Amino acid sequence: MSTSEQWEPDNAHLVLEIGTFNVRCDFPGDREQKWEYRCERFLNLLHSWHPDVLGLQEPLKHQRDQISQSLTEYASVGVGRDDGQESGEFCPIFYRKERFDLINSGTFWFSGTPAVPGICDWGSRHRRICTWAELSERASGRSFTIYNLHIDHESQLAREKSVELLLTRIGERGNHDPVIVTGDFNAEPENPALALFLDSPVPTSALMSAAAAKAEVGTFHGFTGQVAGGPIDHIFVSPEWRVVDAKVLPGDGLRPYPSDHLPVSATLSSSCKPS
Repeated sequence: MSTSEQWEPDNAHLVLEIGTFNVRCDFPGDREQKWEYRCERFLNLLHSWHPDVLGLQEPLKHQRDQISQSLTEYASVGVGRDDGQESGEFCPIFYRKERFDLINSGTFWFSGTPAVPGICDWGSRHRRICTWAELSERASGRSFTIYNLHIDHESQLAREKSVELLLTRIGERGNHDPVIVTGDFNAEPENPALALFLDSPVPTSALMSAAAAKAEVGTFHGFTGQVAGGPIDHIFVSPEWRVVDAKVLPGDGLRPYPSDHLPVSATLSSSCKPS
């Protein structure tokens, strides 16, 4: 019996379904897997899934706009990584606008100058960012902060420095709200960059903590439909959250694939008091 079957929510808890999904940017070299061919399947997947809050990685502005226009029940925050406005890939956070109010949000760059847009540092091949949002549930007044990121796929130094910077920012956030981190870490669970979470305010990997996810399930398939290795897309949570369930959503094997990644979902519960 899974954790989700044993547990029933009540009015004393804030219960959320959180998602993370790497969109795969609209890259011309993808040919038959280009965004124009897989956009409809991607949007259909989101409509059938409909998490409460969703962190996406890699969409360009026109992809972000198409997703926003389709997901009319959501609002979103985020900027392009190249200029801090609309150029380059985004790490947007989508949230159900009838359920949550946006208290504050922002984006920082994984570099030695995190407030300066467009900086590429620590051996990264590309600029890397984290978008964050402080959200309040309208009905209860309970709030939480979510960070959504995409860190480097080549430089181990960049992965570790990026997680260190993220944890510093979490520690400096100015409130005591529960924290959620979503994103493409380009790192499997045993990577030293992820080990930095163990002695941090965000110690729990939702995917590895859920009874329904005892086996490590990969999340990257590179448009092959065949997943190898452990997950590189993760949801981390602070101790205030109980991980009710977490899973990698399986693909259906049909082409075109919605993305070269599989999405990750986690159901979380917190008995935190209203802010």
